[in-house]
Amino acid sequence: MTRRITWAGLPNTWDLGGLDGALGTTRYGRVYRSAMLDALDEAGRAELYDGGVRTVIDLRNDDEIAAAADDPFTRHHRPVEDQSDAEFMAKWPALDSPGYYVDVLERWPDLVVGVFGVLAAPHTDGEDEAVLVHCAHGRDRTGMITAMLLQLCAVEREAIVADYLGAVRAIGDHVAATGDAAHIARESPELDARRRRELEEFLDVIDTERFLLGNGLSPADIDRVRGRLLR
Repeated sequence: MTRRITWAGLPNTWDLGGLDGALGTTRYGRVYRSAMLDALDEAGRAELYDGGVRTVIDLRNDDEIAAAADDPFTRHHRPVEDQSDAEFMAKWPALDSPGYYVDVLERWPDLVVGVFGVLAAPHTDGEDEAVLVHCAHGRDRTGMITAMLLQLCAVEREAIVADYLGAVRAIGDHVAATGDAAHIARESPELDARRRRELEEFLDVIDTERFLLGNGLSPADIDRVRGRLLR
């Protein structure tokens, strides 16, 4: 099976299944990562639903979100950072590389844990229901949550890095094709090399299980989060 998903023309959607690790291989069709869903029409939303998606976790901030269309999903708005924090935004104006992830976890652990709280919630539509996590481009905020989730599931380090870099390339190709000049101007091989290095550094310092347990999740919650991807 392929991990790249082409539902309704979405530019950066990936199945988190098929990744090997110490606890086993992650399951297909259980958790997806994506760019924003705003452009989906009724047929596109039906395509996601037919693919098993029942829950959508939106990591964007309030000012990025338009009114949601009627759809069949349970939506959870769970921003992971407060972009009204002037000190944070002065330090990280681009928010386009994993260098800022540790700062997010230190400033807003409750917001990050809130995402995993949704993942830990009991299934509402059978054990095979799927959840989709997204931000705007599906790269950095989604990349942070995805890296933490995959680390929690003991996925091999290089597979976690490859998942992130695949999303970087996919959204980069999409932006290049759509002609977003400002975004294109920021991209470079040097930035991609820094992204890899910074994600490696993040994975070196973060222990996702300890972080979640230290900020309010229970061992049973951890088991349920892992159960989203592992048998």
